[in-house]
Amino acid sequence: MNPPYFLLEDGRITGPHSLEVLRQKAEIHVISADTPIQPASLPEAAWRPLREDRPLHAFLFPARPTLSLGKAQYTSANTPGDAASAPVDVFAMLRDNAARQNAAERDVPLPPLPPRGKRRNRDFLVVAIGGDALALGLWLWGGCNIVHGIFVLSLIVMLTLSLYWVLYHVLDPY
Repeated sequence: MNPPYFLLEDGRITGPHSLEVLRQKAEIHVISADTPIQPASLPEAAWRPLREDRPLHAFLFPARPTLSLGKAQYTSANTPGDAASAPVDVFAMLRDNAARQNAAERDVPLPPLPPRGKRRNRDFLVVAIGGDALALGLWLWGGCNIVHGIFVLSLIVMLTLSLYWVLYHVLDPY
């Protein structure tokens, strides 16, 4: 059985601590490899960093396994025959997939999609004017106080800028 240890934590001597208490302290990062320790059985021994006691350091801070990946081998899923020996050519795969898509579209003709209208400007104006009118209506309903006016003005600015950002920078063109 290993002797209990004293620790020097934040300038104070604590302990004696059992190995289980030391392990708990190491798990929650209360102590580190630089924490000074002293065995309780040797009170005349000098304080030394925990890392110098190799068996105790290995018990408290076990080595974590490292993950190493080997080089992955990718092959073409669309190439018939021995795919493992064929080199990977992304552009050839894309051309092959495009040719398959064109062949499938010829078999089942789909009607063309109607052109999308440009309603973004109209939607921006409708929502911005409607939101601004609502904010001004709340201000008028509240009695036209100057503090409320500043709040309503900042609300209008934030509404307009956020609406602009969403409609012109976040959404896809419609």
